Amino acid sequence: TDETQRIAEENESAPYSHVYENCKDRYQNHFSTAVTFFLVGTGLLLVLILSQAGILPMQIGSSLLSLLVISGLAVLFEVVAIVSLRRALQLKTQIADEETLTAELTNWFLTTYDKHQIDTSITAVEGEIDEEEVLYLKRIERISCYLNRENEHLDPAYAAKLAEDLYGMIYEG
Repeated sequence: TDETQRIAEENESAPYSHVYENCKDRYQNHFSTAVTFFLVGTGLLLVLILSQAGILPMQIGSSLLSLLVISGLAVLFEVVAIVSLRRALQLKTQIADEETLTAELTNWFLTTYDKHQIDTSITAVEGEIDEEEVLYLKRIERISCYLNRENEHLDPAYAAKLAEDLYGMIYEG
């Protein structure tokens, strides 16, 4: 029945989506993670070495088990630092590519479409929309559609972020 179908559609889980974080921000996050883990791991190793050498008065790692656990943690922190630094360096090379793509898509969109064209295409399909929130969502949807049609391999979260930025430039700027 129609009621059963409606309930089934309501109960379907929404597809996974994530909030887009640009390469520059991801680079900074990975780099700061690498620095933090490196400092903590190195600090742990230093305290452990100085304690074992008798330079520090505290007895850190006095038993074999505590020595192994603290050493293991310090090494684990250093490994996380290395992995994060590698990822940060990979992202650093992608920053320019992403900025270029964003600039090209933004320029293409702003020279191809204006608010009148977007609103006219929405009205042609949906009719007049009086609610501002619904109109906002329809505009974002239409901008995303145009972006994905131009470049079908865009990350959906990237396209959504770019659509919001373009909305701001077109309707609020």
